[in-house]
Amino acid sequence: MEEKKNKTNIPLYFTFTRKMISQQKLNFCLGFFSIFLVVVICSISMTLLYHSSTIFLRIAERQVGEIDSKISSNNYSPKTQINMTAISDLVPLDKLITKTENKINKNKENEKDKVSFHKLRNSLVKDYIKEKTKAYLKADTQQTRTSQPKANAKFKTNSGFKANRKLQADQQTKATNDEETFDNLQYGSPRVMSWDSKLYPKKYCSGDLANNDWTYVGQEEEDSCKNNTATDTKNCLDKYCTRSKKIVVHMIESEREEEIGLGRLYKEDAMTAGEINCQEEVFNDLMVGEGTEVILRIPLNQAIPSVVQEAYFQWRKISHDEAQDLDKIEIPLEWAILNLPFKLTKKLEGTMGKFAQRDENNQCLLEFSTFLPYLLNYGNPESDPEFMSALSGIDLREFTDILIWNLKPPRNDYYRKNDYDQVQKLIIDFISKLLYRIGFDQISVDLPILSNMRFYSNFSMFLGIILNFILTILVILSIVLIYSLLLVSIETRTFQMAVFRTIGMTKAGLIKLILSQALAFSLPSWALGLLFGQIIYLQIASYFGNILGTEIPKMLSGSSIGVATFIGFAIPIFASIYPIKLALEKSLYSSLDMKRSRIKAVKFKINRNSQNRYSGWMIVIGLSFAIFGFLIYYLFPLALLSFNFSLLLYIFFSLLLCMLFGLVLLALNIEYPLEKLLSYVFLFASSVSTRFLILKNLMAHRIRNRKTSAMYSLSLAFIIFASVQFDLQMVEITYSIRQENGVLMHIGFSYDDDYNFEKYKFPDLSNIFDYLENEKNIEDYSWVSIMLNDIMSPDYDYRLSNTGNTFSYWTDISTVSPNFLNVTLKDDFWKTKTDIPEFGKLWDPIEQLYTVRGSSSALIGSLYEKSLNLDTDGLFTLNAESKNELIRYTFQPLAFIDSSPIFIFSNLPSTTYQDTIVSSSTFINLSQNRIKSVSQIPLSKILLKFNDKITSDEKDQIKENLDSLIEELESDIEDTEIDGLIDFSVWDYDDEIEPFDTARVIMSAFSSFAIIISNIICFFALISSTYVNIYESTKEIGILRAIGLNRKRLTNVFIGEALLLVLAASIMGFFIGIIVSYSMFKENQLFLGFEVPFPFPYVIFIVVILSSFVSALLAAIFPSKRILSKSIVKLFRSDD
Repeated sequence: MEEKKNKTNIPLYFTFTRKMISQQKLNFCLGFFSIFLVVVICSISMTLLYHSSTIFLRIAERQVGEIDSKISSNNYSPKTQINMTAISDLVPLDKLITKTENKINKNKENEKDKVSFHKLRNSLVKDYIKEKTKAYLKADTQQTRTSQPKANAKFKTNSGFKANRKLQADQQTKATNDEETFDNLQYGSPRVMSWDSKLYPKKYCSGDLANNDWTYVGQEEEDSCKNNTATDTKNCLDKYCTRSKKIVVHMIESEREEEIGLGRLYKEDAMTAGEINCQEEVFNDLMVGEGTEVILRIPLNQAIPSVVQEAYFQWRKISHDEAQDLDKIEIPLEWAILNLPFKLTKKLEGTMGKFAQRDENNQCLLEFSTFLPYLLNYGNPESDPEFMSALSGIDLREFTDILIWNLKPPRNDYYRKNDYDQVQKLIIDFISKLLYRIGFDQISVDLPILSNMRFYSNFSMFLGIILNFILTILVILSIVLIYSLLLVSIETRTFQMAVFRTIGMTKAGLIKLILSQALAFSLPSWALGLLFGQIIYLQIASYFGNILGTEIPKMLSGSSIGVATFIGFAIPIFASIYPIKLALEKSLYSSLDMKRSRIKAVKFKINRNSQNRYSGWMIVIGLSFAIFGFLIYYLFPLALLSFNFSLLLYIFFSLLLCMLFGLVLLALNIEYPLEKLLSYVFLFASSVSTRFLILKNLMAHRIRNRKTSAMYSLSLAFIIFASVQFDLQMVEITYSIRQENGVLMHIGFSYDDDYNFEKYKFPDLSNIFDYLENEKNIEDYSWVSIMLNDIMSPDYDYRLSNTGNTFSYWTDISTVSPNFLNVTLKDDFWKTKTDIPEFGKLWDPIEQLYTVRGSSSALIGSLYEKSLNLDTDGLFTLNAESKNELIRYTFQPLAFIDSSPIFIFSNLPSTTYQDTIVSSSTFINLSQNRIKSVSQIPLSKILLKFNDKITSDEKDQIKENLDSLIEELESDIEDTEIDGLIDFSVWDYDDEIEPFDTARVIMSAFSSFAIIISNIICFFALISSTYVNIYESTKEIGILRAIGLNRKRLTNVFIGEALLLVLAASIMGFFIGIIVSYSMFKENQLFLGFEVPFPFPYVIFIVVILSSFVSALLAAIFPSKRILSKSIVKLFRSDD
């Protein structure tokens, strides 16, 4: 019977809801658009968050190439090449190599037993190359390794695993049976690189170019350039060609790299013998086009020395056992430096995923499998044909520089997590299984993408937290808005509901009636929200895809649809709880009484003292605080102990959210005094009576206005917080880069581990210094040395200690030029709290190092002032520690530094490893005669300071000029003892922050989107609140009209009320957002170690004030016109 009754009431609920929508179209539209916007935002933001890891993956791939791992030999390996053929035995690649040529060494079967499970270096070329051989061919493994930029090996394996052959075979068999693991490890490809090659366009060469012999012996009898390999005279190509370009050659297997997903934008076919593809900059510098014939000069003794050695052994028919006793290889060096004719086939735009972005401008590709066979006919005419035949017949796969090993496609699945720790776990698991198969004692592994994504990991995590924060705020705002709209519906339909109750509607029926109205907002808004969310997301995905140069998935994720559906239906249900309670609490008599005014300026409540009474709110608040306290008490130490940075950030953001709500509630207590103050500021031109009516209305509508004020304050505080945090993240990133480098451009020097600072003479930089002196746009320049620890390594390490040597700290010692602070960004990063004892007003602390006092002093971190109990008149000890001796130097602290450009100083005990700066003379004395003079101090950077009026084009020109000078310097030291042991580069701040422009676009888009949406929802709430305020004042409006107040003044009263309400709420929200943002700003300062400016949102403040006027005008003018259009009689009799 009850079921039948409920079924018959369902049409009544829908009928009443339909009539409510038709009579209150504005309220329905507000509720509809509120949920619609939340569903749209939720679906889009959750999808973007789901794909954010893919976005950051694409950014990382642009910077380092589409390379998951690079395997090379480490410092414990006797050779720099790796035997790819032997590795293929342990990780067979035949399933993937369907098109690529895979030449197999004829002696492979005989040599299998020489390849152990943990040693895969070529067993044909062991460490039998003696010192004389290295010196003669200049192809020793250490120099060859250092002729290439060192890989940033993040994952080195040097455990020296030793196992018996039976155990190795069992492990290999077990691993091979693991088909799933095996299938994930087949995506490797070899590469050989030459860093010292040169291209010469034939069109810029003179003389008889009919054959290739002239490139070796010249075009004259006994030509001076014949077989020249020295650096003091020109080779034949330099003599007869007027244009050349130094390039980096990558020998690749094109089809193989396509199969493993390396270079998605590279769509070219495999190159044939004699074809080479280069980047656009190479074409531009050589002033040539596609199809141009060029000569490639490539030193095989440096690019593939082991191949040259193996060719020599085959040519001389030397067995491997005999090769171990050789003192030197008797082969002329000019045989190993080849000049090969090639055709520039394709122009490559950018990196195309094949190289790192930092390697851009001079990279070229040629085919791996065709290179050695191709050089057979283009060797030195004076070389032995049998040697060239042996050289061209070697399988290059057995002598590869690096192995690029990518994850199993689709690679995105491995990186599709916003928690960097989870991504790292998957990648390390992959590379560990790979190394388990191929061995690990002589291998270094670089994980370029994972290392690069570490930088974005915090940003990605922060973005996820901000998105969740945005959704939380928007859901709360929407709940409050729907709650207000339902409240409006109940209050305006009080009489109708009372009639329903008199004719028999039960409380359950009343609840269902209100829920049906609430769900009326959800159903259409949910469906259309998902539809529009998909449409908008398509545009966003396309937009970011164009920016990133890659394709982003175009469909909404399943999780985003699920969350949007839940939120879309949960909002009206939660919002209807209090309106249902209010409707049930109203007495039937008061609901049917239409003669009394709905405005209650005075309220009183009588509570009976009873043991059975309890406060529901007190229970909820008490439980909430108890649960919150328990979670913080448990989760905070859990995050610290487990190094879960994501959980720690969520805890911090939860605290900030609580601070935000707390400040909003606190601010509501000063709402009316602030409104009264603002009435005198903004309504000074109004009459006293008008201002009096406005304040009385604000007092009468105070309870309802509080909801609108809370929404405005909360939303605006959130807007300010989100906007400031977005800006702050960008400021912190850029300032961190500036602090690390000290200037906006510098020349960098990096040294190989085999560089002997005592033996080798530092290169002559006079040409560079002359250019810096004469360049009008360079105001000044300075230099920074490398650390003394690197010069003295591995003999000495350095500690700072008190004179009693009871407390000590590791330190890095460097020296700088006296004008260091004049060149660097000292206004941003130099901070010292200790007064300099002498000349403090004339000289800065760095300059004082070069005084008499400074020669026995040093600049140290502020931490040591307390930890070592020092002052500027005290003494501390610098201990140079080695295995056999301890040398103690006594210094005075010249100053205690809080922060500095380039160097690490701090007053926090968490940073115990800090720098120490001394004068140049002190630095030389500490080097123990390894450095003889200031001119021989190895530099790490030459710092440049530009004129204030320099343009971007002028900076680019300076960088090009410096690049040219560096190329000249590299040519000068070519084939000298330091060739390949020093790497030079020009660092530019603008180039460094260019990848962050994409992140800035993403963050700005989210910030702007959140600001617009939250403002729209708050505007809806303001319209609803203003409408109800005017509706409730219907009878009061009739009285005012009856005593002579015209429509214009009444409209001004309602506009003024809305204006003061919005202004007060906006100002409170603005400063609440500033307080919360500043709290997080100060927290970030602790982690940074230096100060950055607080990004105060001046523009948003102005926009807030202006939008308050517009919102108040739009919210009040339309409802007031509708009410004021009625006659006075209708106003007194109005009940809807």
